[in-house]
Amino acid sequence: MKKAGTLCCIKSHGIKMRLAAFFCAIVFVMPVFSFSSQAKEGEFDLPVAISAPAAVVMDVTTGDVLYIKDGDTPYQPAGLVKVLAVLVTLEHCPDLQATITFSSHAVWGFDRTKSIHLYFDVGEQITLQDVVHAVMLKSANEAAMAMAEFTVDTAEPGNSYQNEEKTERFVAMMNAKAQSIGANHSKFTNPHGLQDDAQYTTAHDMALIMAYALKNQTFAAITKTRSYSIPPTNKRGQTCHFNNGHNWIQKGTGTKEYKAIGGHQGRETAQSGFNLITYAQNSDGANVVSVVMKASSEPKVYEDTKALMAYYLTVCTRLYMDVSVLFAGKHQITVFDGKESVVRTASVEYEPIAHIMPKEATLKKLTYTVTQEDNLVLPLEEGTKIGIITWYYKGKRVADTHLYTAAHMTVAEAENTAPPLDETAKKVEQRNVFSVLWGILKWVLLIVFILAALAAVSVLIYIIAMRRKARKKRDAAFWERRNVNK
Repeated sequence: MKKAGTLCCIKSHGIKMRLAAFFCAIVFVMPVFSFSSQAKEGEFDLPVAISAPAAVVMDVTTGDVLYIKDGDTPYQPAGLVKVLAVLVTLEHCPDLQATITFSSHAVWGFDRTKSIHLYFDVGEQITLQDVVHAVMLKSANEAAMAMAEFTVDTAEPGNSYQNEEKTERFVAMMNAKAQSIGANHSKFTNPHGLQDDAQYTTAHDMALIMAYALKNQTFAAITKTRSYSIPPTNKRGQTCHFNNGHNWIQKGTGTKEYKAIGGHQGRETAQSGFNLITYAQNSDGANVVSVVMKASSEPKVYEDTKALMAYYLTVCTRLYMDVSVLFAGKHQITVFDGKESVVRTASVEYEPIAHIMPKEATLKKLTYTVTQEDNLVLPLEEGTKIGIITWYYKGKRVADTHLYTAAHMTVAEAENTAPPLDETAKKVEQRNVFSVLWGILKWVLLIVFILAALAAVSVLIYIIAMRRKARKKRDAAFWERRNVNK
């Protein structure tokens, strides 16, 4: 666990930015960008307005939550359940050419009157590869049921479960997987997503699940498939062809800036509304997942997704920064050497920053704090995590950089050779004071110039007015003398 306090707080150009913002506010209001690596609603000023009540945008590479609206409120997942169901199956069943036989429970064990299915028959046999495509692309419910039964048989060979019990076991596997991913605000009760008041999830949980699932290469390949065909089977004499239910994937929709490369549309139920998961990337290498839940209509759920993707993949970009330029590669840390707590110098390694941020963000515009890990005891092995740098942009948390020991540290460590963190902070602060003073001076000079210009204009107007007044007096005197002479 980390200490509650921080070792230091180094502000890079932060004061200057706040002063500049104060003066700019006199003339206009600048847009505010906000990002966070933690899903905390209060840390966000939402730059995109959407109609759906809940949405999350997550950076797939880093796990940063870029946007969150009602992200931890539970909603009915509908077909989004199938993302987790397919993930669980792929992790337990590596042989995609294995044969699956549809049981009576798989075909008839759900309400077929208000659901999507591909009319598979009892005893029909297809491969697992066919099944997972039918589940992800078409959202076929009988395929999800058959997949659940097959997964349990593969994971627990020789079991004596009835098919209903296999479904229950599979659901338990789904919930366990969700918990391991960190989706702690969800409860799943079936593998297909049909209406069940006891089943719920959140936009944030589904983003976590989707981002995790995309690490599975087979899953990633399935989710971006535009169409699929199941060849004739022992019960069907014709090829079964279907398209991806996600309209953007089916049509290959994209723009010059970004393109959707994966996703899943959860078919609505009476209470779920319209749900959509989309995975997209831009030319800068930014990869994001958006989850929009409980939209009022199918067009609306795509409109909201488009607005989110257009912002985070067009206005923003992936920022790569080498943070070692701010540090000398050594830090002083407090460790326990077996007798007492002592301060020792540690050679450290830094992770590079590669996070989605507004295009105008630079390393100099970020502020940061450094926090040491608690209970560090010598000796420390190479690669031991000893702290974390938390980065902020315009007061919003944007990223974390972890600090690790670059070499083995023993009890007989040499005396300190690196300056303490607070001295490094002082040097940066001294540099920042000059920058702040120069920034203030520039604003003062600008204001003085404007006032001088206004004064000059006022004097000029006054001189012109006085000259006109004098001319009128001279003209009046002239005409008066002329009239007297007559």
